[in-house]
Amino acid sequence: MNNPHTQGGDRDQYLVGLIRDKLAAEEPLLDLEHECIGDAGLIFLTRAGDLSHVKSLNLGWNEITSIGIKALAQSPTLKNLNHLLLNSNKIGDSGASALADSPYLGQLKTIDLINNCVRDEGALRLVKSRTLSNLQFLELELNQVGKTPLTNFPDGPANTSLRKLNLKRNRVGNQTLSDWARTGAFAPLNHLNLGWNVIGDEGAKTLANSPTLSN
Repeated sequence: MNNPHTQGGDRDQYLVGLIRDKLAAEEPLLDLEHECIGDAGLIFLTRAGDLSHVKSLNLGWNEITSIGIKALAQSPTLKNLNHLLLNSNKIGDSGASALADSPYLGQLKTIDLINNCVRDEGALRLVKSRTLSNLQFLELELNQVGKTPLTNFPDGPANTSLRKLNLKRNRVGNQTLSDWARTGAFAPLNHLNLGWNVIGDEGAKTLANSPTLSN
């Protein structure tokens, strides 16, 4: 655990007190942005008490990896969470997959994962999650989609509740776009952001002609 205003054991004590105080308030928004709680802090949060009152959880800029996310995904008291913000952490594909497979996050409507080292596998696992049945908006700006093309794609259709997908500032090229369209990843969407990628004429043709982009 860290905090810019404290050091060592004092820092840990500060964060333990902060988390306990915020939980005691029982407010629907639990905001821990920029607290640098790390994986240890997130694991402590999931074990510190009942989180069923939390509807929005902001964990942006907290040095969290897949280790902490796996603990969050297995927290049964987060069953009422609607909005999860994890911007500028390092959860990667493993963390994204843990969220996609969580049996306790079925009420999530939005997930913000700006700048989290997520590639195609993790992104598609979220798009095709069978447990995130209410997910409507997935924010994946500034990740690594398109960096490493997949040869094996996650099974199943895209989540039918998903409406908005932001893939801005990734590495999406013509082939990635074609592969995603063929696997049905865009079928339920009515808003797709592909700004600042590397899409050329062939990718534009895919967008224009694919029946899975009809919405």
